[in-house]
Amino acid sequence: MKSGSIRVCGLGKKGFTLVEVVLSIVVLAVGLVFVQRTLLRSFTALNVIKHWSQAEQILDEKIWDVKRRGREQGSTIQRESLNETFLGNERVYRGNMDIHWMDPQGRLIKVDAQIAWGRAGMSHSIKRTIYFLVPDATWKS
Repeated sequence: MKSGSIRVCGLGKKGFTLVEVVLSIVVLAVGLVFVQRTLLRSFTALNVIKHWSQAEQILDEKIWDVKRRGREQGSTIQRESLNETFLGNERVYRGNMDIHWMDPQGRLIKVDAQIAWGRAGMSHSIKRTIYFLVPDATWKS
């Protein structure tokens, strides 16, 4: 036998040691945890944006409805305070709207509108104040 063909144990072997394998698994697991947390935060943010957008749409529709009624009813428009519940695609929204005049002739109308949604500890709301003129409007008491 030639002396060059004898191998000493551990030298020249191919593969990974147990320490290298365990260390790479730990690094991979930590990386996956961070990726999972980032994805969950992204999904939560997208969900909030979706509900916010739907609440904006409901609030806009209610405000446009008040403006339309003001144009149609003109002199017979009434002051009112509305508390309503709206059913969205996946959530229930609570809305408040106060309609009142700003001048003695009743031509300038102020609408305070709010819509809220959420669960205990995580509630969101949008508030808007809108002013508009109604031609020849007088309030009916």
